[in-house]
Amino acid sequence: MFRGKYRERAWWSVFIGLLFAFSGSYMHFNPMIIVGALFATFGVILLEYDRRVAKWRS
Repeated sequence: MFRGKYRERAWWSVFIGLLFAFSGSYMHFNPMIIVGALFATFGVILLEYDRRVAKWRS
């Protein structure tokens, strides 16, 4: 139950974060790079949380 929902959101967050970071870097727009890095970091944290919850529940 938890695993699929959090994992999908985490991967979308990482994908959108990288998209923002690369497009911000291409346009030389620093705030967009920072937002992209925050999105990607949140995605990685959520993936780790999902891994620990799945390990704890099984």
